[in-house]
Amino acid sequence: MLAKYQKTDEGKQVLNDYMLWHLVADFAPMLSKPFRDAKQTFSEVMSGTKGNEETWHICITETDLVLGFAVGALFVKETFVGGSKAKAKEMIENVRTAFTDNLPNLDWMDDATRAAALDKANAVTDMIGYPDYILDHVKLDKKYENLKMNKSDYFGNNLAFTRYSFRRTFGKLRKKPLNEWAMSPPTVNAYYSPNKNTIVFPAGILQAPFFDRNFPQSLNYGAMGVVMGHELTHGFDDQGREYDKEGNMKNWWGQEAIKRFKEKTQCLVDQYNKFELHGEHERGKQTLGENIADNGGLKSAYNAYSKWVERNGVEQLLPALNLSHKQLFFLSFAQVWCWNSKPESDHMQILTDPHSPAKFRVIGPLSNSEDFSREYKCSSKARMNPKKKCEIW
Repeated sequence: MLAKYQKTDEGKQVLNDYMLWHLVADFAPMLSKPFRDAKQTFSEVMSGTKGNEETWHICITETDLVLGFAVGALFVKETFVGGSKAKAKEMIENVRTAFTDNLPNLDWMDDATRAAALDKANAVTDMIGYPDYILDHVKLDKKYENLKMNKSDYFGNNLAFTRYSFRRTFGKLRKKPLNEWAMSPPTVNAYYSPNKNTIVFPAGILQAPFFDRNFPQSLNYGAMGVVMGHELTHGFDDQGREYDKEGNMKNWWGQEAIKRFKEKTQCLVDQYNKFELHGEHERGKQTLGENIADNGGLKSAYNAYSKWVERNGVEQLLPALNLSHKQLFFLSFAQVWCWNSKPESDHMQILTDPHSPAKFRVIGPLSNSEDFSREYKCSSKARMNPKKKCEIW
């Protein structure tokens, strides 16, 4: 009995130490030099990257974290040129159409599940660039009216922001969810919200190398189009499929479709489990949702671009490259995943990240793509053209 109590006390101590560690780690960058140095040493061990971040970059990152929509207003006025939002909207609709047009080709779905999937895809709402209110200084001031800043108290400002964020979060309890932006406009990222059935693309990602309204469409669809397809497909991955078109957690699938879907996903799990980086295998189950989205996004974007070419004609070839635009589509996709990382960072990603390492976010979807193998005339014996390909959406 005594041993049992000792174990319980030890467990409480571990939990206490864990919580204190995270508290100190979160606030260390805001404290005096010994704390910052200790945090830097820890980061170097975990990531393998040495050296301090430039002060200007720290300042911009911190300001965006706290006042992201105020910073976003300046960013949008400076960089988000006219026509970009409309062009992005057109691309999203083309990618969505490509996704829904492919549903009848999926022999593993029954008709009722297919019809429900069509309804859900058509019900997905999109948010592009930035919320309109940030260009209205009165509404923008209203958003931050309860956030008090002191230009000479960096630590105090961070505490004030923490309190401000908690008050806003708890103020939403028992209220109807709103489609609020979870990312600031300058953010180079995108996301899908399953409980709102919404895809979001901040202005930050709607710029080179992902997107430019003056780029050839092959490059835009290969980069940004795949991102759009990726986020749309998240609504139909192993977790997103558990939400209906209204964002409610509900089973809208037929039992036979669920069974076949799981068989299809096991193919991806097994495939990605074989990928190896620094002698360490990827965890296919852990990264399944993102891998489904990567593969589905590539296919939808390619089909959308092919339809665009049918309507608008083949684009003029770029000089000196000796590549067709459909080849450039895949090259554009691969290029945005160019990555430079240390083995320590790769190890942490394999252990904890739901995304595959960048290398396999390219190799996986391309090796499953019949379109890629055809356009690049891959040999049947090529590593990037395996006989067994995994395909879900």
